[in-house]
Amino acid sequence: MMKIFHKKIEEQDIHIYGKSLLNDATGAGYNIGDLLNLPSLSGYWNATPHNSIEELERMYIVGHSYPQSILHYYIEARPTDEPVPNLYRVIGAVNKYIAHSSVLPELIRVVRSEHVLCVHIRCGDKEAESSFLDLIVDLAKDYRFVYIFSGLHLDERFASNAVKITRFVETMNYILEKTSNVSVILAEPDVHLCLMSKSNHLLLHKGGFSAIGTMVGEGTVYVTKFMEKLTEPWANLVGNKHITLECTR
Repeated sequence: MMKIFHKKIEEQDIHIYGKSLLNDATGAGYNIGDLLNLPSLSGYWNATPHNSIEELERMYIVGHSYPQSILHYYIEARPTDEPVPNLYRVIGAVNKYIAHSSVLPELIRVVRSEHVLCVHIRCGDKEAESSFLDLIVDLAKDYRFVYIFSGLHLDERFASNAVKITRFVETMNYILEKTSNVSVILAEPDVHLCLMSKSNHLLLHKGGFSAIGTMVGEGTVYVTKFMEKLTEPWANLVGNKHITLECTR
């Protein structure tokens, strides 16, 4: 299910992605950044090959529960002793998802335009910094269209679903009210990752989902100081292919 918003968003418009699984003790749903062990790249978790045996097992539990997902394609191809994440395995899973989609090719054509900026914002479980939001507003003046990829999953370890929805709506409306060429695309996280991978211009925020964007991004990838903790630890994995922008406000 995909929704595109060009103007004010209401709380009832928001869908929390994922499904509760009886054998998933965390109840976090499809939080693919954690599932692919991205916090290990910032030093928050160990990577041997995952944060813990329980987390590694959870990757397989959730992956098998979302057939034909990026995570499912990833675990299908992964040797059992391989560290997580593996750059080429992630890229391969994203491209396989695209190959099996009838909708994505047209959307990819749009985000590949030189006149389009795509942005991932982490909000809901964490508050988005006003300086990052103002950077988006400023950058919007330089592009014909700006597409924001963001959404909410079931993980309530940082904030309740009610709090996440309120924060999300406030964050998106802050940008929409200050711009005329910005659209918010609500979709499954796998759709967002595929569009991020093919974007000509991609601005990333923070957290594991943005980190995956850095790994798979084929175009020009922009980051800010909010990604500083994540840049050096993965230099050997993805290289320093991104451009750092300053949040000046």
